[in-house]
Amino acid sequence: MRYFIKIVFILFVQNIFSQEIPEHISSVGVYDFIDELALEGVIEPNDVVKPYTDKSIYNYLNKAKIHLDKLNKRQILDLEFYLKEFSYFEPFVSNTKTQNSFIDKYLDQFNLSLYPLGYRYKDSLFYLDIRPIWGIDYYKNDKGTNYHRWGGGLLKMNMGKHFSGWASLRDNNLSEVFNRKEYFTTDRGGNFKGSKSGGGDFSEMRGGVAYSWDWGSLSMSKDHVEWGSNYHGANILSPKAPSFAQIKLHLKPAKWADFNYMHGWLVSNVIDSVRSYITRDGNRRDVMHPKYVAANMFTIFPFKGINFSFGNSIIYSDMNPHPAYLIPFMFFKSVDHWLNSTDDAGVGVGQNSQMFINLSIKRLMHFNFYASVFIDELKVARINEKDKYNLYSYKIGAKYSNGFISNMALTAEYTKTTPGTYQHYISTTTFESSSYNLGHYLRDNSDELYFAIAYKPFSEFRTVLEYTKARHGNSFKYIHGNDIITHAALREIKWTNEIIGLSVSYEFPYNNFIKLAFIYNNAKGDDLKLFTPDFYQGENKTIVFGINMGF
Repeated sequence: MRYFIKIVFILFVQNIFSQEIPEHISSVGVYDFIDELALEGVIEPNDVVKPYTDKSIYNYLNKAKIHLDKLNKRQILDLEFYLKEFSYFEPFVSNTKTQNSFIDKYLDQFNLSLYPLGYRYKDSLFYLDIRPIWGIDYYKNDKGTNYHRWGGGLLKMNMGKHFSGWASLRDNNLSEVFNRKEYFTTDRGGNFKGSKSGGGDFSEMRGGVAYSWDWGSLSMSKDHVEWGSNYHGANILSPKAPSFAQIKLHLKPAKWADFNYMHGWLVSNVIDSVRSYITRDGNRRDVMHPKYVAANMFTIFPFKGINFSFGNSIIYSDMNPHPAYLIPFMFFKSVDHWLNSTDDAGVGVGQNSQMFINLSIKRLMHFNFYASVFIDELKVARINEKDKYNLYSYKIGAKYSNGFISNMALTAEYTKTTPGTYQHYISTTTFESSSYNLGHYLRDNSDELYFAIAYKPFSEFRTVLEYTKARHGNSFKYIHGNDIITHAALREIKWTNEIIGLSVSYEFPYNNFIKLAFIYNNAKGDDLKLFTPDFYQGENKTIVFGINMGF
């Protein structure tokens, strides 16, 4: 904590200006529109690191206003729709409008809003936005019905020229849990309070504070992160795991350079038997081993429409947050060698480090070609060595938007992960938090083929046809490292799931959705019960109806 305070003090004494709050990655409408603007060549976001901040989204949208000649009628209407949501970055002007009705006067007097529902206040110094959160997804197929309900509230505020804060609480209730840590689904996980007859409840509290300036920001938050270009599951850092506490540093010192750093406090779910104890009343108090992640990502823009990113991370435990891992620009594997290795070191001394690279190419109008690689262990000698394999995950994909058919986008993506990539032989340093994988949702020894056709016939309306074929091989145990490298990927298939989905959604107003979907899936294999909820085992035709208000 003292390192964070020192950095804030150094920044505070400078004459700098900005405010920003991360816009959660579940805000699919605006993220999809930002991506659409990027493929039109209007803006150039760094899509390898998400979430974006609300200030960066406003800047992207504001920049698009000067390129209206590149947008069609529907895109211009969407631009106006999203700019209205982020208009609080406009200079403050005292409200002098004439109210035409009693309800107008009442709402303005108390800063209330019905569309969207909430409370908003703004003056020259302070901005405050409070909104309710509520929603339900209702599922029906031949096995019966299920639901996922949630409710809570959202608060966002900007204070002065530099400070911002936010908080979001969602209590979730599921009649059948579809997002347990074992299941191969893209649903975000939760720390469940308990379950009855297959159902469960969990609470997701996110929030943070940030100090920002015109070329960077420093924040302390509890939130989800997503690293790696993708349209169906990131393979570097994904939001599959519950949100965790983190310190983040973002720097953009030049137009061609962008840097992101994160230090996170993870949940190990591994009991420390030495620190656990029995109370005077005879109750047992279990204490978990501490667990942390440090990660950085350097991004350069060598040419317009191209960004190349590289970085590394480390999962470490059994110590307090170490100053070396709090230095943002480090190569953490080398730090680990200095800190933990000796001439007589045996198995289990070091920590768990990773490397990754990402490339996104939008040089051709309407196209995005992208690739990301997550490397857990790579030895050049192993490439041609028989019966020994490196540990990595890679994703390649392409998207074509608003080309020969206006308002339509085509996406194709393939992901493959070798055995052991996200595992580790020390239980406190696995690539996990709260027992959920931090990488791709299919975890090790798997692959996925994904296609999508999205069509937006008019503003705020979206229909998507998707096809997914996912496979998983044997679940090998990572015991000491020499064993896991002998297993080839997908030599034997133990689980498959083929999914065809058609969905339509309408956003009214921002982050308020109504949706209807039809999903066909066929999940089978020897490990079916391990990785698939009962509701989706075998062949199913499922209808989904959902309403959401706020995120």
